Amino acid sequence: MDGHASNEQRRDLRLSIARHQIPEILTWAGALTLVFGVVNYLTLPGETPWAWATNLVFGPLFLGLAWAVRRNVVREALVPWVWASCSLILVAMLALVFFHQPTPPNLAYIVAVMTAFGPLTHAWPVFWVAGAAMLAIVIVVFASTPGVVVIDSALVCVAGLLISSVLLRLRMKALDDLAESQAMLDRQATIDPLTGVLNRNGIERAIPSMSATALRSSDQVLVWFVDVRGLKQANDRHGHAFGDAVINATANALRECVRANDLIARWGGDEFVVIGEGTSGSAHELNERVNAVLALADDLSGEWPRTVTVGFASGPGDSDVAALIARADSEMYRRREEPEHQRLPD
Repeated sequence: MDGHASNEQRRDLRLSIARHQIPEILTWAGALTLVFGVVNYLTLPGETPWAWATNLVFGPLFLGLAWAVRRNVVREALVPWVWASCSLILVAMLALVFFHQPTPPNLAYIVAVMTAFGPLTHAWPVFWVAGAAMLAIVIVVFASTPGVVVIDSALVCVAGLLISSVLLRLRMKALDDLAESQAMLDRQATIDPLTGVLNRNGIERAIPSMSATALRSSDQVLVWFVDVRGLKQANDRHGHAFGDAVINATANALRECVRANDLIARWGGDEFVVIGEGTSGSAHELNERVNAVLALADDLSGEWPRTVTVGFASGPGDSDVAALIARADSEMYRRREEPEHQRLPD
């Protein structure tokens, strides 16, 4: 984890926000369409049949689609396309109204929809496909409407789409910044800032996935509990900066000595936990490998034992991993109390 949001994280955030916002917008659009229909009926008795069709069709349609999206009837990935499709059909209906009654207000309605739809698509491909279709429809209608200057009317619609693209760009930038902030917060919540390995919260989040993988493959969950020897004395003699260097050296030694898919976490001030999956494991083997790496570390000039003590426990994939960690911790204490020459391989 580098603290930056991946393309998948950005996409997921955009779709999640679209799924929550578009139903609300569709609800408002449907309600306002019906309200406008009532107002037009009361104040504009000469309104064209196409205008009535727009109100009667799109009011219930928007409300129905809002319900479908909110109830997850529509797949999340399709939600922006639902919104773009509704906007496209609305532009087509408004264009037909304009064809029968080519007035500046009716042109303004078309431009307003073309300007407003973009930011809510939350995706450039959706915007370009729907925007191009809208522009094609209105140009055909303008060319077929007597007395309309096609270039002038089309340029107004193009201007609306350009404004819509700027608004979409600003919205996408804001969402990407939000995704970056969330990724950084997630890193801070799961990564130990000193060593770059997982912290306790981070490994606890990862345990269910690893346990499930071990269960599917009929492997064991393997747990090593690692205690850094003499850290307090190193801090007292050489200061906390040297103690931090000791912790970093131990984390680096663990990275070098365990498998790439094993999880390493700083469990406490001078304790690490390693969790993996496999058929067998050994406290003695890892202990010897880590001590050998630490013995060669040339960036630790202060006096320090350069050793760790390792405890080990294992169980099936459906084991209580917290209990395995506790067992490995107890094993580590038992091994630490033994004189070095009496320790036997597992």
